[in-house]
Amino acid sequence: MKTLSDSEHELICLAVDGELTAAERPAFQTLISKSPLANELYTVLCEQRDRMRQFAVCRAPKSLAESVMARVRQLPAHTHTTPAKPKADSHRRTVWLSLATAASFFLLIGSASFYIAQNRNNEATFAQQILALPSGDKSATPPIETSILVADRGSDMDPVEFEPIDVATSVAIVEKPATAPVVKTAPANAGTLLGSPLVDSFKPFDSLRVQLPMLLPFSDIPRDDAKESLRNQLTLAPNTRIDLFSKDTAKAAELLILSGKSQSISTITETIAGERMKRKMPSTWIIYTDMLTATEVSNWLSSAATTTPQLATRLHVVSGQQQERKDLRELLGIDLTAAKKLEATTPNQSLAAGTLDQVANSLQKAMKPEKSAILLTYLPPIVRAQPSLSKDVKQYHELRKDRQSGTVSVMIVIRPTNGD
Repeated sequence: MKTLSDSEHELICLAVDGELTAAERPAFQTLISKSPLANELYTVLCEQRDRMRQFAVCRAPKSLAESVMARVRQLPAHTHTTPAKPKADSHRRTVWLSLATAASFFLLIGSASFYIAQNRNNEATFAQQILALPSGDKSATPPIETSILVADRGSDMDPVEFEPIDVATSVAIVEKPATAPVVKTAPANAGTLLGSPLVDSFKPFDSLRVQLPMLLPFSDIPRDDAKESLRNQLTLAPNTRIDLFSKDTAKAAELLILSGKSQSISTITETIAGERMKRKMPSTWIIYTDMLTATEVSNWLSSAATTTPQLATRLHVVSGQQQERKDLRELLGIDLTAAKKLEATTPNQSLAAGTLDQVANSLQKAMKPEKSAILLTYLPPIVRAQPSLSKDVKQYHELRKDRQSGTVSVMIVIRPTNGD
């Protein structure tokens, strides 16, 4: 059977102790990979090493050390030749134990472990006896004479010395206090919460009035609730756009103008728009008026929906925004913002001047209709009439001078649709 050489034994022992150098590690790895015997020996030694590291630090009695040393002195002398070492390992000394010395060493370890275990059992028994005594009779245990095993790794195990130490140990007595209710201590400032201070008053929220668009079938306008909603929408904004969706925009415009006549509303048709209507050219038309009240506009559309429900399919009402004001400037040259400021800053006139104006207005009302509107081409923009060059737009501006209070600005846009 093949055995390991002394150098191989030494290499394995160094690996078990964790003392391999960087130059020795490759040789060790090669040895355990090629030799199953070396691998098995290394595994067994590692297991023994781990078991010994699990032993608790123990104190052996003085008598045990003396008896072990007496047994060692009775053993026959043994000499062993230490193999030569390389000069690089001169700092390391190898210790080889004979079979008798190894047996004595393990006997010492086993005896010490047995003594520690027995001593712990005795201490536990003594502690239970102390706890059983009445209160006031408990005392410390007598001192126990112990010693500590000291091994000199620097020697060849010739002198093994033990230093006796007298340690006075005692059992700690812990009395379990009686169960008492937990007393909760009040905070320094009772009734005070940790956090930000309370706010005395909150700033009221700002309310915003949001106007939603109105969308309903054109045939539903004659209903009382629809007419009321339409009147409210017309009075909420300075300018309102009403979109009428129709399959035939030219015919819808003609029917709407005809329905307006029954309500004493005279509509001026711009020349270019009239020519396009006669030729049935596809367009989007706009009827603008600022000479009717919200009730009159509602009655006008209600009458049209009652007599000719096929005039349009749907009605959409939105408040006029920047785009609508821009369209009015391009179509009629009307600036709603400037007109509002001018009306607010009108200077006070004398009584005579006011009387003359009233007389002139009365004569004009007798000669001209009181309610007027104008029809123009809305889309495409390229065919829109120029306000400064159109006599129809100028005529409408002349009629607008008689605008009364309470009237609303309305843009009725007739748009084409393919749906129902």
